[in-house]
Amino acid sequence: MSRKFKPIVVKRSVILGTVAALAVSATTARAAAVEYSVSGVEGGLFGEPSGLIFDGGLILDENASRSVTTWGPGGLGVNSTYSSPLQQVWGTMGDWTFSGIATVYVSDGPEFWSPGQDNLVMDCWIVRADVSGPSANGLTPTQLNLLYYIQPEHVFGSTPIPPFDPLTSVNDSDFQFTLSFIDGGGASSFVGGRLLTLQSIPEPSKALVFVMALGMLGARLVR
Repeated sequence: MSRKFKPIVVKRSVILGTVAALAVSATTARAAAVEYSVSGVEGGLFGEPSGLIFDGGLILDENASRSVTTWGPGGLGVNSTYSSPLQQVWGTMGDWTFSGIATVYVSDGPEFWSPGQDNLVMDCWIVRADVSGPSANGLTPTQLNLLYYIQPEHVFGSTPIPPFDPLTSVNDSDFQFTLSFIDGGGASSFVGGRLLTLQSIPEPSKALVFVMALGMLGARLVR
């Protein structure tokens, strides 16, 4: 004899209450999230810019998980990797639109290893993301890198947040981006260029709170 199961009915008030609670949680999470506007131009690393405009955004999580390794004499150099599902990057360049989860890599060394022994390895702050987006001109975007290099001075802290706002560089080649593609035959290629701006947004968009709330709701539903 088969048993009949009654469908589970969730009251609209319960759903709205849950969404409201998640929105509050997302607002709290937003306090640890910093949103940036990002722009660049293809080419222009060793001369005048000559290509497409890159325009996008970035969200970094001050509470991102951090893994650390040391390097150099005495282990004075520090490599940090920051990971969090809240960290997002997105953008457009020409006919391409792309987005993905961002991971931040930081290499931070002292100005001197010891008296009279200079550190010749530049510090770096790098955002890497496996991105996805629709194909255009036979190419599909696959990875975005935002790269910032600076003389070794131990200027980085213990979060993925860059040391300066806005982030700028004296040398064009020290502040750049690359966007990688794959074509229909599986061959890879990339374009690169000069980053022009990377600056925090004083009041992050309301869409950021909504996206975080939906993300938290989805995480709870799959448990």
